[in-house]
Amino acid sequence: MEELHKFSFHRSNVTSIEFFNNNTHMASGGNDTYIIVYDLVADTAQFKLMGHNEQVTSLSAFTHMHPVRGNE
Repeated sequence: MEELHKFSFHRSNVTSIEFFNNNTHMASGGNDTYIIVYDLVADTAQFKLMGHNEQVTSLSAFTHMHPVRGNE
């Protein structure tokens, strides 16, 4: 299998990935406790989310968010 692209922002194994925003962005979580958000169009990492105490094993992206107002 041909390697199409390599992201090297995690310090250990990646355990979960999630695509969102019409597949223009991706998030990855790993054994290093980081979640990294990538802009696939710009081919760069946008955010590195830190603060988890243990490995990140699952990700889920909300693709359609609607504001919640009182009494709804």
